[in-house]
Amino acid sequence: MMADKQRFIQMARALFQEEKYAILSTNSVRMPAFPLGSLTAYCLDKTGNPLVLINSVGQEAENIVESRQVSLAVTEKRTHSLNDYIAVTCIAEATRPAPEDLEELAESYYHYFPEFTGYHETSEFNFYVLELREIRIQRGFQPIFWIRPEDFFIENPFSKSVSNRIINHMNEDHQDALKMMLAERKDHHVNGHPVEMVGINSEGVDVRVDSQFFRIHFNEPVTTMMEARKALMELSNIDDD
Repeated sequence: MMADKQRFIQMARALFQEEKYAILSTNSVRMPAFPLGSLTAYCLDKTGNPLVLINSVGQEAENIVESRQVSLAVTEKRTHSLNDYIAVTCIAEATRPAPEDLEELAESYYHYFPEFTGYHETSEFNFYVLELREIRIQRGFQPIFWIRPEDFFIENPFSKSVSNRIINHMNEDHQDALKMMLAERKDHHVNGHPVEMVGINSEGVDVRVDSQFFRIHFNEPVTTMMEARKALMELSNIDDD
């Protein structure tokens, strides 16, 4: 059972890192005692908490003002069997970022979703960090696991400056390498679009092709810039320059 649990945690974490769209459920003010679910785009902050951008005049924001308790449900898209279907539900409290953290978080979010760049600078949109309290992992009709955040996430070892240095280098100098790494997957559709690296952590990198996101996993976890460089070279056979 313990081996199954650890395997599910790894699979669920990989899914949560790869998917960038989820259902955010808030406690409805308009219909008390009923949840309101809406599609949202998210990325992860350095600690592994989801970061979302919410319309400040929408129902979701109104609900969060009254109750910060929310859930975020992430589901697998690439499966045809219910018993293989993985779902990760995060129980969380929605909080506004500290002012000193806002710009760094915004930069990370806009790497993933450039079409929203600058939205938080208007009066109509605000960022929220979903501070996780517990994670529920389900796979089809198999046993359900409840996991504490500290047992689920691995903190990103890279500072924003180091992440940007790696990302910019790969995007500017190694387009062919990014395409080669993505070619190992069977579900990608580049179709002439540039492949853009948008994020990195200890377990892999996130790439964006047009409006689609893909996760490329390292063979082994990394914690330093040199280890990340070596891992990227292994995946793409690029020269160390």
